[in-house]
Amino acid sequence: MAQYITRRVLLAVLVVIGVTLLTFISIHLSGDPAVLYVSERAGQEELAEARRRLGLDKPLPEQYLNFLSGLARGDLGLSLANRTPALALVIERLPATLELTLGALLLSNIIAIPIGLISAVKRGTRLDGTIMLVAMFGQSMPGFWLGIMSILFFGVTLRAFPVSGQVPVLAPLLAGDINTALQNLPAGIHHAILPVVTISVFSIARNAVGAFGAFGSAGAGICDHRPRERLIRTAGYSAPRLAECHDPDCDHRRVGIRLSIKRRDCNRVGVRMAGCRALGI
Repeated sequence: MAQYITRRVLLAVLVVIGVTLLTFISIHLSGDPAVLYVSERAGQEELAEARRRLGLDKPLPEQYLNFLSGLARGDLGLSLANRTPALALVIERLPATLELTLGALLLSNIIAIPIGLISAVKRGTRLDGTIMLVAMFGQSMPGFWLGIMSILFFGVTLRAFPVSGQVPVLAPLLAGDINTALQNLPAGIHHAILPVVTISVFSIARNAVGAFGAFGSAGAGICDHRPRERLIRTAGYSAPRLAECHDPDCDHRRVGIRLSIKRRDCNRVGVRMAGCRALGI
């Protein structure tokens, strides 16, 4: 356990170093940060003063170490565009981010769990196959493309939802202004529908597959005389046989199933029958 925790901590440290290093390099590769801070028309003296103020006149290794020490203290530096502390901008926009995150989390669980349960109950049917196919498309669909298409269709063509803007709900609620939050709630939901749905599509598909696996595993110990015929046929076994159930809690003694496999191949084709064995093998 201690080795596992140590390994995970070291991995997290390496990830943090890698992310901060890539961020630091990308800032310098995108151009002179002093030009973004001042102006493209600024003179050399003004640019030199901006570099000195931002610490850009120091060697790159020293700049990177100063960058890391600032992150450790919670200092994210200055925003080059707004000339204000970056942490203040993050905190200012945090309520809007939480609104989208909580909305997407709620929507994905409300939709995904029932879908996964239905797919597990209807395992091996056309409904199960359709749900898993849609879930596969949901996981492979790029979010940015879905967002653009949603804006063009629902926002521009149908004009059903706004394509930009945000009506604050969580910010006044955290400030104690409950009346304003309640008044903004309908408009806030209307503005949040498109981004929330776009964000939650991948989560819905992923959670549906996860719920399917969870419910399917929970029901694996139940005596079920409906083997996964599709997988059996894929493996090349299709001749009908009889199976005898030896589950003491099951009232069925002999059930007709489509099964023509050897016992050693059961795991290979994914057939699990609690207390059942195929006759004639």
